[in-house]
Amino acid sequence: MTVHRLETDYLVVGAGAMGMAFTDELLALDANARIVLVDQHAQPGGHWNDGYPFVSLHQPAAYYGVNSEWLGSGGAALASRVEILAYYERVLRKLLRTGRLRHFPQCVHRGDGAFESLLEPGLRYRVDVRKSRVDATYMNVQVPSTRPPPFPVADGIEIVPPNELPGLREPRSGYVVIGGGKTGIDAVLFLLEREVCPDRITWIVPNPTWLINRDLIFPEAAGRVHIGEERWAAMTEGQRALECKAHVGDCHQHLRNIIIKAGMGGQIEHLKDILEDSLAEFSSFDRMS
Repeated sequence: MTVHRLETDYLVVGAGAMGMAFTDELLALDANARIVLVDQHAQPGGHWNDGYPFVSLHQPAAYYGVNSEWLGSGGAALASRVEILAYYERVLRKLLRTGRLRHFPQCVHRGDGAFESLLEPGLRYRVDVRKSRVDATYMNVQVPSTRPPPFPVADGIEIVPPNELPGLREPRSGYVVIGGGKTGIDAVLFLLEREVCPDRITWIVPNPTWLINRDLIFPEAAGRVHIGEERWAAMTEGQRALECKAHVGDCHQHLRNIIIKAGMGGQIEHLKDILEDSLAEFSSFDRMS
């Protein structure tokens, strides 16, 4: 067995939305940065590779993707899975042309800068990282097609992920959709759009569902709401575009604040776990002081 040695500034694990966005921004901001990008999928895009064929964004394309390139037509478009995967493939090719990125698809990171091929036994790598290792798989996004059901299933019951709905070739006696999130909503709409009788669809929603009115977050619609319909009607196309761009910037800043807050919360909890035994020796008063 041969272990190939690599050197780089940054080792990025995961070529999904976060890994691609980080790599894109780093290469743009640091003209000397060298990156090794490792991912288990055959192509970039993370969980979009495993998504059901009829999935699309549930947020404006303007808010998704990398900073250096618009996703699809941008704006309020709800990009499809096919569009998103093609987009990330195009972005990857562009980043590879810089000569400062090396991409290792269908490889799994084993920790401490070591990774190996999922296709060739014994093909392993060890990376000497000069600056930082970046885990872009931290959120561990899973979709139904990549895991077994998180509940018991009785014998004789056919249960499939939404990925298999487009491949059905004969009717079923009924359809039970489990889950009240976007995936569940998409599955119900898929069946209804194909004229499946609503009486034969049972929808199990285990938890309350919170939905956001798209009219309040889509760039153009939000611009109209923000400045008023009368003023919007009097503006030129160029003025409207600038207003939308400003709104997108405000939304990005808001999202950054949400992510930073969540990240800090996670770090605090991690630190508490590390120090738990030590803190037990101190009283509540000692901890506060």
